[in-house]
Amino acid sequence: MALGAIVDAGVPIELVQSHLDSLRLPIQLKSEKVKRCGLEGLKIHVKVPEETDSRYLPEIRAMIDSSTLTIRAKSIAHNVFQNLGVAEARAHGIPLERVHFHEVGALDSIADILGVAIGIDHLGLDRIEASPIAVGSGTVKCDHGVMPVPTPATAFLLEGIPIGPSPSAGELTTPTGAALVKTLVQSFGPLPSMTLSKVGLGAGTKTFIGHPNMVRLFLGQVASPACQKLLSDAVLLLQTNLDDQTPEQIAFLMEELMEKGALDAWITPIVMKKGRGAHEISVLIRPEDREQVEARIFAQTRSLGIRHLKMDRTKLDREMTTVQTRWGPVPGKVRILGENHSFHPEYEDCAKIARQTGIPLQEIQEVAKLAYRQIG
Repeated sequence: MALGAIVDAGVPIELVQSHLDSLRLPIQLKSEKVKRCGLEGLKIHVKVPEETDSRYLPEIRAMIDSSTLTIRAKSIAHNVFQNLGVAEARAHGIPLERVHFHEVGALDSIADILGVAIGIDHLGLDRIEASPIAVGSGTVKCDHGVMPVPTPATAFLLEGIPIGPSPSAGELTTPTGAALVKTLVQSFGPLPSMTLSKVGLGAGTKTFIGHPNMVRLFLGQVASPACQKLLSDAVLLLQTNLDDQTPEQIAFLMEELMEKGALDAWITPIVMKKGRGAHEISVLIRPEDREQVEARIFAQTRSLGIRHLKMDRTKLDREMTTVQTRWGPVPGKVRILGENHSFHPEYEDCAKIARQTGIPLQEIQEVAKLAYRQIG
């Protein structure tokens, strides 16, 4: 249903199909307008041959990595399957790498998860919110026998997530759906204030009496966050011109200045009198750090003088946090603007992972940002 809502909201089904084709799997998508309780929605039919083979998480990871999905879409898909695998491993009491995805690893579920990842990336969604999740009631028959609703894996995935009343008996949220919710949704509650641009309705296969079996997707621009009290402080800008230092010496100076407490430091190429090329060194510091920073500049350079300018600075609130990725913890800075929080992973930590694993730096940074959005 989620894929149907995304396609109904404007993602070309041809785009989704083209990326799925890169998996070299026999998956064909077909869209159809259907009615549920008198309301029209889009049903995505996933045409696949019957298969009996199970798929393990490493195989699915390799399929995703070899596809033509964008870095962000791959990151989303990886995280959905990771969350799903962890829940299944916990439910069955086995190691993560030994989890074999029955229905989850089937071609139609692979198509659903990757299709949603492709659609979210194409739409450029920055934030996803949802109402409390209706899980259903009663029992459901699956590969392991008759299970209570929600199934153990679904229940584990929905820990910490508000669930709402269920209008009908039966399974309304599957493990795949719960994994998508856990991975993608950042907050739960009533519809936020927003300027609505598009509505997508995705229809499910089952027909229930009394309510439409659909997922509704609202796309829009959220209202500007309420004006928050901005932070301010006083800083000093120190500057000096150098025309007789080597690049290595200047690079070492910049490292020294940051270690001595500089808030920021940068180099600007300039042309001095008589046409001589030089470098202007600029250092932003707290007033109380002036003495030690100036001492380092004089000690490490041949500068004869340092200019200083008192400045007032307006800044946003920020905090440090650490997210967990499949490569380990990644620290970063959170930028806070009203209710909007954005995570910026530390470069050095991401670069270290990139060197150790051979994975592109950009992909590691995107995965870390997605991990923050999951817990945000």
